[in-house]
Amino acid sequence: MYIASLKTSSGLHIAERTRVEKAFQDHGELGLFSLFITREFKNRIQDWTNEGLKLLGKAETIDSEFDAYIGLELAMSICPLNEITEFWSERRFLGQHDFSMTMSRARFQEIRGRVKLHPLDMTPGDGKDPLWHSHIVLEHMQTKFAQIATPYGASSFDECTVRTKARTRAKFYMPSKPEKYGIVSTPLLGGNRYTFTASGTMGRAIG
Repeated sequence: MYIASLKTSSGLHIAERTRVEKAFQDHGELGLFSLFITREFKNRIQDWTNEGLKLLGKAETIDSEFDAYIGLELAMSICPLNEITEFWSERRFLGQHDFSMTMSRARFQEIRGRVKLHPLDMTPGDGKDPLWHSHIVLEHMQTKFAQIATPYGASSFDECTVRTKARTRAKFYMPSKPEKYGIVSTPLLGGNRYTFTASGTMGRAIG
């Protein structure tokens, strides 16, 4: 039912529908997530991150811990707060019990500080692309979207800003947008507001 609803109301053509339905039936939303972030791809990021932790003399992550870290990052993106510390706060109306039960804040920030989306020996080249470190993820996700869900019907391009707290040259101020500070991209949007692809506009070709 969920896959059928997605197909009829999202403006997406679901390729390999049998595979997608099986993933959802067997593992729910986690199954759909794994179609895009595969175990192999996640292991690559974990290996690069563990190399960074090891260089600092920190404990390397195991699979369950790294999965928990990813889950907390996703939860933060859905329910953003002003500061990371607020998710672990013990003050009334602040804090998330599940966060403290899943991982300590110190360990979360320790992992987050060394997450690597590229091999450690990869360099920024001429230094003109502030998002050089994210191209592997961008290319992986665009490939997966093309393989699994492709748009049909009316669509349009529009500049938008993607919220980020990172200190990066890729962040711009756009007063006309709901999110005034963020990484500027040019997404391809359908009438149902699904974003099918996004190209960065810093320089102006990032994604």
